[in-house]
Amino acid sequence: MEKPRYFCQECNKELEPDQKVCPVCKSSKRLIKKKLEGEIKPRGSIGAKQKRKGFKRPLKEIIKGWFESGDKKKHPKDVIKERVIDREKDIYEEKVVDIKTGKTTRDIKEPLSKHGTKRK
Repeated sequence: MEKPRYFCQECNKELEPDQKVCPVCKSSKRLIKKKLEGEIKPRGSIGAKQKRKGFKRPLKEIIKGWFESGDKKKHPKDVIKERVIDREKDIYEEKVVDIKTGKTTRDIKEPLSKHGTKRK
């Protein structure tokens, strides 16, 4: 990691770390610069529901984006999730991608009426 660099705030002359006063302009105001390196990844998600009168559950539900992992052992760095539930067309689709590895860990496309039933 790079060491911090010290400058006079008035004349911008580089100073030694132990210099309290600028030898050029006699100012005691110092500016400290340090280079930081890293990676920033934005995280966000979006969801939408299409509701209909007279029914408790929405007709369609869609989510997409970053989500905390429900299983930290399997996905310690959280996941990217896409899910579509369409009750009108009987569709359930879900795709889960591990953020750390980039691997798809779940990819389901099935009729909603069959989703959640035990498979033999």
